[in-house]
Amino acid sequence: MSHTNDEPIAPIDTEMHEDADLSVADSVTEKEPTPARDKFLFIIERRPGVANRHLFALYAVITSVFLFGSFWGGSQQFVLQHYLHIPRGKEGQSLAIMQMWTEIFVLPSTMVMGAVSDAIGSRIPIYVFGLSGMALGIAGCMIANTLALLTICKVMFQVGITASLGMNLASLGDYVADTDRGKATGLFGLCMAAGQLISNFVFMKLPHWFATANNGYLTTTQAGILSFAIVSLLAICMTVVSATLLHRGVAYMKYQQSTQENTDFELLEEEESPGVEPPKPVKLTIIQKLKNVFSAFIAGVLAARNPLIFLGLLGGIVAHADAAVGSFISMWVNQDMQAKGASETEALAFAGTMLGLSQVFNIGTSPVIGFVIDRINRVYMVIITAVVSLIAYYSMFFLSDATTTWMLVIIVFVSIGNTGVTVSCNVLLADASKNEERGAVMGLYKLLGSLGMFGAAVVGGYLFDYRHWSPFAFIGGFNTILTIVAIVVAIITRNK
Repeated sequence: MSHTNDEPIAPIDTEMHEDADLSVADSVTEKEPTPARDKFLFIIERRPGVANRHLFALYAVITSVFLFGSFWGGSQQFVLQHYLHIPRGKEGQSLAIMQMWTEIFVLPSTMVMGAVSDAIGSRIPIYVFGLSGMALGIAGCMIANTLALLTICKVMFQVGITASLGMNLASLGDYVADTDRGKATGLFGLCMAAGQLISNFVFMKLPHWFATANNGYLTTTQAGILSFAIVSLLAICMTVVSATLLHRGVAYMKYQQSTQENTDFELLEEEESPGVEPPKPVKLTIIQKLKNVFSAFIAGVLAARNPLIFLGLLGGIVAHADAAVGSFISMWVNQDMQAKGASETEALAFAGTMLGLSQVFNIGTSPVIGFVIDRINRVYMVIITAVVSLIAYYSMFFLSDATTTWMLVIIVFVSIGNTGVTVSCNVLLADASKNEERGAVMGLYKLLGSLGMFGAAVVGGYLFDYRHWSPFAFIGGFNTILTIVAIVVAIITRNK
């Protein structure tokens, strides 16, 4: 029946419709993008509560950590020869002994530091501990006159740098929004390279500059002591920076926790009877976290049944073994320079220049590797970069003088191969592992990498005293095994 003028018409509930319109608008409205002026360096969005000064301090600390690590590795030949008077032909053995004792302390600390950081809810104490350890280790080189004392210094330094390195990427996750994590990691890589370049081109040359200033006013011993004092003082300054300028807590974790608690409370009010309190978050003890670490280790081992994950883990061992060659290169260049009549400080400065130039080329090729790896099969990239590394390592058999341009060319290709294997295997593991096992797999990757570095440093140290090229051939064998396994995995998975 049609309406007549006498029939009442139901009133329209305008308030209800307005609310509905608002709710629909809210549901479709996306979060407005953060203006560039409110981002760090105009490109990186910060977590809630994180200021630009916090990120400036964090990247300064990251740069300094790699600076100190590069300086330590490059200066060991100078310390062994000038302060400890280790005879020629025994330096490699001395490095092997120090590395063996160092890893005994470093491996447990690697597993503990992350759990401790999560338990206390802040990265700052770990950074302070790590930078303090590096400062003490570097300062101890000024008075180290026995191998035992130098080993103690190396343990302090290595435990410190291991603790700090473990906090770097974790801190970026705390400070930077997920959407800009890639940009933040790219800037992290630039800071890493910058720290190494500053060490090689500036700080490793300090002993030579001081020894030759004012017509040799300072002796070589005094120049070395002054150089180590400056670097250790810089480490102390960075310790103060980390204690005072980094963010006081894990900002986003606290923000997320408070938000989650509020959400849970509201849901309980709607679904449960009044008076029911929301469950309190369970805080794990350090012992419980260590048990979780062990469980994660087992989960990572089980995940390695996947051929792609197995290849990525093997690549981690090889990549970290490659990282141990820096000290051997510096020692070889030092000895050949002194055989030509150079002083100890001149040899140290020249070794720094060689390593610095190789790092410059490596910076240029790293973006190319990142570009290519997104466009070809990950396994094929492992094969290509491992072949580059093994050819470069085996080429050192034909090298009679480590101060020539050929040595620089070989070092460049070693760096390119090492970077390629590292990036390829990290991406391979991230792609091949499931979400629930990815953390366990990456934890196992780090542990096996430490064992690879330990084996390369200890065995390579003894081999270096036999023939200077032999530790490089040994690590080239690692890359040969990786190449063979990668080819097998490529055949197995080609139809998957």
